Amino acid sequence: MCSRRARNTILSLTDSSGCLINDPKAVKQEILGYYAGLLGTAFDGKVDAMPTLNLAIQSKVPVHFRDQLIAPVTEHEIPLSKFFG
Repeated sequence: MCSRRARNTILSLTDSSGCLINDPKAVKQEILGYYAGLLGTAFDGKVDAMPTLNLAIQSKVPVHFRDQLIAPVTEHEIPLSKFFG
């Protein structure tokens, strides 16, 4: 049976150009570079996700449910959620 540490260790991976990476430092750099590319650069302000959310749900969710999905959460709703305390 494998230990948890052995199961949670990335020994090698294939980069975007198809090259196999075995060196632990190179694997780390590849992972960091991949996620940095996904997340982009640092910024000071908030991102307005509403236009993106609207496009994503526009064709999949009926109109009468859309407003409920994108409505702001109220202070009253927080204690009612299953994830609260």
